[in-house]
Amino acid sequence: MHVHVGRERARPFPSVPAREGHVDAMRVLIKGGADVNRRDRRFTRWTPLVHAIHKRQDAAARLLLDSGAEVDAAMHGGATALIFAAAYGETAIVEDLLSHGADPRHQTVDGVTALSNAAGGGPVFDITDGPRIGSCHLGTVRALLRHSPDLELPANLWSRAARFLGRSKDCEKAFALLEADRRSGARGRGPDQRERQGGDRQLPARDPQAAREAAQPGHGAQHD
Repeated sequence: MHVHVGRERARPFPSVPAREGHVDAMRVLIKGGADVNRRDRRFTRWTPLVHAIHKRQDAAARLLLDSGAEVDAAMHGGATALIFAAAYGETAIVEDLLSHGADPRHQTVDGVTALSNAAGGGPVFDITDGPRIGSCHLGTVRALLRHSPDLELPANLWSRAARFLGRSKDCEKAFALLEADRRSGARGRGPDQRERQGGDRQLPARDPQAAREAAQPGHGAQHD
């Protein structure tokens, strides 16, 4: 790929290298003064970082973060890179974003959060390119709670939709983990510690009704 760069002023950063993971070309663009926070002119107003996350290009996303990409830049509708990454279950990128200062409490204009996406809202957030209905990302939920143990699902339509659509075994486990945290008020402990209270394959002991339901044969959808 031939890349023309100049140093007289910051140049637009094209989305194609970020979306396709052309990290070497991206380094040339950045060295030549390309603006890593330059938004699309389309109504979505996506940044190169969101483009990279949308196409699961982890190396490209990390390069942009290390090059000064703004972690909490809001796209059209208010979604941030963290909200996108949580929807796709990109746990490693979620952790990188959090370590770069991303706000896990940020909400879109519709009330979507990183936690609601991770716990079951990914298919609703991105119908065309998101995970299939019934998906959730337990590892991403854990990562968010490790960083901010006091996170809770907002009481809104998006969280209810996440609960309804994310009815697989791991999603039930994720929601039970959040519910046990809310009931117990155990804000000083990490999610892995709270989950171990009920055993490796069981729901937390503080939600006995959910545990009995989970023990019934055929409870929850099975992953392919």
